[in-house]
Amino acid sequence: MGESLSIVWHAGEPLAVPISFYQEAFQAIDELSLSRKRICHSIQTNGTLINDGWCEFIKNHDIRIGLSIDGPELVHDAHRKDRRGQGTHARVMEGVRCLRKHGIDFHVIAVVTERSLDYPDEVFNFFLENGMHQIGFNIEEIEGTNASSTLSQNSGEQRVRKFFEESFSYRNI
Repeated sequence: MGESLSIVWHAGEPLAVPISFYQEAFQAIDELSLSRKRICHSIQTNGTLINDGWCEFIKNHDIRIGLSIDGPELVHDAHRKDRRGQGTHARVMEGVRCLRKHGIDFHVIAVVTERSLDYPDEVFNFFLENGMHQIGFNIEEIEGTNASSTLSQNSGEQRVRKFFEESFSYRNI
């Protein structure tokens, strides 16, 4: 058995519940016999609800943060909308500023969609210009509530390959 246990809070929007939910959950986990292990918590968030209170909680519990952002506004907002149908990019960037104000490091998960494929330079430049250097790219797929993929047509596989080839071909990354 390992020395630590990693728990990832993911799916939906984990920060939609109050901080007290996590305080109680963390306490319950600590009280289990597993608490003899080092527990490492991670949260994958869309970043729209990050504020000073969340940042204090994240720092106090040494929580690893993953931020879902697909690149610049014209790419991100094409698929990442709130319940009112409004793009979320501006609010995510507010969350980024708050994390940085509190000295909290984070990684990024970006979903590559057909829209992304049209803007490889803008996507990569956005991450580089914003100091986001830990990026996981998820190729949009059909699963769960995502009943279709923008990449399932129009030579999706070849376009994804070209997206990465063009993006990495001239960069010294």
